[in-house]
Amino acid sequence: MLLPRNPPITFDEMADPKGHTLSDIGEAGVIALFSPPGGAIGEKVVVPNGDDAAAFFTEPRYVSVVTTDTLVEHVHFELGHGPEIRVGRKLMSVNLSDIAAMGATPRYALLSVCFPKSLPVVVAERIAIGVREVAKAHGVAVIGGNVTSSPGPMMLSATLVGRAEPEELVRRRGTQAGDAIFVTGRLGQARAGLRVLQTTGPLEKGHPWSKLVVALTDPKARVKTGRALARGRFVHAMCDISDGFGVDLRSLLRLEQLGARIDARALPISAATRDYCAAQGLSPERVALAGGEDYELLFTAHPRDTDAIVAECASTGTPVSRVGMVTAEPLLDVEMPSGELIPLIGGYDHF
Repeated sequence: MLLPRNPPITFDEMADPKGHTLSDIGEAGVIALFSPPGGAIGEKVVVPNGDDAAAFFTEPRYVSVVTTDTLVEHVHFELGHGPEIRVGRKLMSVNLSDIAAMGATPRYALLSVCFPKSLPVVVAERIAIGVREVAKAHGVAVIGGNVTSSPGPMMLSATLVGRAEPEELVRRRGTQAGDAIFVTGRLGQARAGLRVLQTTGPLEKGHPWSKLVVALTDPKARVKTGRALARGRFVHAMCDISDGFGVDLRSLLRLEQLGARIDARALPISAATRDYCAAQGLSPERVALAGGEDYELLFTAHPRDTDAIVAECASTGTPVSRVGMVTAEPLLDVEMPSGELIPLIGGYDHF
């Protein structure tokens, strides 16, 4: 069932919601938490929240780009690992990252939330605020979804619909031998942040390693950068880094039966990650290569376009690094700072 546009109960109407659980406010109350104030919808929406399904005009000249992703409690997040608003922001950001990797513009979202009846209202409200905050920032209209009670764990899903001009659409295939390999942002922060939470627990604000935890719990999707790269038409193939650099790079090479040589000295690793790894006796390069949930863009392009790619990324405030080269021989090697060659290690596998 879709989210009613005008549910009979709103959070603001509840007297003293503190201490209430979702069983106190019911399905309509939960829906109200996620419904934008004023029932804001996209200008192309014909049937908004409240019907059996949403309906919107497809736009001439554009193809629709659709993705869905799920956050599962105890797998992708823990409520005690930071402000609950980050859970809602992450739900939207991990889906927006897929849209960014296609070079598309996000337009609409549908949500599916499974909450325990005993969940405090204030927790659900904070998650909803995070969802609405990121949706608004990217011009995304929430046009429907579903609310279900569950004995646990909590499960939160979003389906995003974007648009792209067909000639600008970027896919995972198209990599060529001799291409340079690029990555935006920094690698390994989320992996280090996960290890911090597993071994130390939540950190006080201002702790030198707290930014690693934030990288894990509150990632930012590179939507503007993905669009800039798509418009420039430099990119041969692209994906986002969700399961880890090693796993996701393979997805850009497998269909063409190509390989790669990665220069570990060129990997973009933050000072916080290096400091943490030094304190824990870890290799920052290995953490950067194997870690998942970075949600950076990983792509291949002709080496001659390096300067133009750096300029395009800079125009969106995003650093980018050239970290390796695609090879015709289907071997994946990493040249470590010591000069040693090691096989490219993998990342996360759900099963």
